[in-house]
Amino acid sequence: MSACLLILIGLPGSGKTTLAGRLCAQLADIYHLVHVEYDAVIDLEEQVRLQAARAAGDDDDAWRAARRALEAAVEAMLTGGEVPADTLPAVLRQPVARPAGRPAGRPAVLIIDDNMYLRSMRYRFFQLARRLRLGFAQALLATPDAECRRRNATRCRPVPEAAIDAMAGRLERPQPARLWEARSVTLPADVDLNTEPADEERFAEAVSQLLEAELECSVTDA
Repeated sequence: MSACLLILIGLPGSGKTTLAGRLCAQLADIYHLVHVEYDAVIDLEEQVRLQAARAAGDDDDAWRAARRALEAAVEAMLTGGEVPADTLPAVLRQPVARPAGRPAGRPAVLIIDDNMYLRSMRYRFFQLARRLRLGFAQALLATPDAECRRRNATRCRPVPEAAIDAMAGRLERPQPARLWEARSVTLPADVDLNTEPADEERFAEAVSQLLEAELECSVTDA
């Protein structure tokens, strides 16, 4: 299957959704990009509740169930299975595995836009990639914690500070020395996608090269 998963990693407010939008605009002539935004899948108020509960050490089962639903929906998109109507927005309930589901000649890239601060979260998507013989790549947005908190505070429904603190304290950066994390790229902490267009273009090119390398081979080893 000519497809790749691109996992975005970063705290709330790090710029993941901004990056996904820029990649979809800049790389549209090369790839069929599908932006799977966790905020569009799980209601933000419910996310806030789950994140706050998990930060307090409660309701872990509900948090895991929400994540498993997203994983199952992504797999259904890739295999041509049925995606439950209440799991993904209509625009995302299109199979990308079938020729009719994507433009001819363009590999499909699913951008998984979530915090992904734990390696175990990302590894589950790697396992999916390995099972379906997809490419797998990661992009870390190393935005400083203070800037993430500042941006988060300007949102209509900000993520609780306790949840951000918990994520920041546990964030596990990709380790390219691990075989399954070899295809990883980091957006430096001093780059702001909203003010540095040249850096944005360079990073988009770095991501594109990463995807190209992954699409040339299959994921077979952990």
